[in-house]
Amino acid sequence: MSSFGVLLDANVLVQAAVRDTLLRAAAEGLYRPFWSQDILAETERTVLRLLQKRGHGDPERQAKRLNAAMRAAFPEAMVTGYQALVPAMQNDEQDRHVLAAAITSQAQVIVTNNIGHFPPTALTPYQIEAMTADEFLADLFDLRPQLLCTLLAQQVADLQRPSTTPHEFLRHMSVLVPQFVQAVRAKCDWDNAVRRSTSSSEADQTSNGG
Repeated sequence: MSSFGVLLDANVLVQAAVRDTLLRAAAEGLYRPFWSQDILAETERTVLRLLQKRGHGDPERQAKRLNAAMRAAFPEAMVTGYQALVPAMQNDEQDRHVLAAAITSQAQVIVTNNIGHFPPTALTPYQIEAMTADEFLADLFDLRPQLLCTLLAQQVADLQRPSTTPHEFLRHMSVLVPQFVQAVRAKCDWDNAVRRSTSSSEADQTSNGG
């Protein structure tokens, strides 16, 4: 596991496709993810509202299952003991708990789409940088392009909605993380990568009796 610590804000965890890419990259050891109980609670509430709006069956169960799955996959990601720092934070009041958790975890980066809530004047004393999910994924891609191509292709192959084609998936992602998708389209042999990942997934299902 990388020693490069990254605090993931709730607003990047509620977007399913982006969350999946971020967590796949963490599972490969590209960075060490952190979050707090407050962040996961906010994520669960927001996911619940989105699922209810879309008319998904049993949205409360799905939101809780997501929360539990994240905790189980990354048990070392939970940050505790940061609450005493919250009043001293100088960023946006609503997100002071996020900065306090980042400081406590010794994270170098906060990945958030609310960049305005984390001005440099509030972060510089703690040597922390705020980046959007798009900026962060684009940086990871610059560092490990082939691995990110493979991870993203596997993500498409693992989708449970066969009606979503690889190129439709990229179009959807381009709305959320355009800079990252631009790099993927420019440097990944996308069709071949997806084909290899799909074949691998099908072979795994066959060997497992699926």
